[in-house]
Amino acid sequence: MDIRLVEKGHIVFDIGNVLLSFCPDRAVNELAPDGKEKLYLKHVVGSHSWQELDRGTLTYDEAANIMCEHPEMAGEYDNVSHFLYNFPKLMRILPAANALHKLKSMGKKLYVLSNFHKPAFERVYKEYSFFKLFDGLCVSCYLHQIKPEPDIYISLLTDNSIPAEDAVFIDDVLENAKAAEQFGITGIHYQNDIDFS
Repeated sequence: MDIRLVEKGHIVFDIGNVLLSFCPDRAVNELAPDGKEKLYLKHVVGSHSWQELDRGTLTYDEAANIMCEHPEMAGEYDNVSHFLYNFPKLMRILPAANALHKLKSMGKKLYVLSNFHKPAFERVYKEYSFFKLFDGLCVSCYLHQIKPEPDIYISLLTDNSIPAEDAVFIDDVLENAKAAEQFGITGIHYQNDIDFS
């Protein structure tokens, strides 16, 4: 097992592309209308509204309306809504999730720190029992804070009484991992390259 996980007592995981796969290209190929994949990458997944869904300041109905204000997305409200409500079903468990029981048996405290939409998180939380193994869930939509903004890292540490020097944070986005290091947390930029065995 990766020495950084062995040495630290508090292991913090991102969800998307760490615990569960999320590929925007695959999502639009599966869920967007034929021929509109690039529009959905730009105006749905790549939109400011997507970030505000992570922040928990918009509902899916509100976000779909805003996304469809762009002329290229006119008349797409029903399709956008379908996309938003259904992309979590495409997520699959990754090796990190399979290591949670082992880490727990080693006496590690486990936490989630993730940007996630509220309906999507509630769906995956219900579907995947491994979420019950976590000692704390720091999910952006409930805190109205998103990575890599400083406030969400402060919330993680203070709400869960985590000593930063005894914590490691695993995220697939380099910027998010580096932001954690500003608070004394060991950040790991995850690229499917951690030994969880």
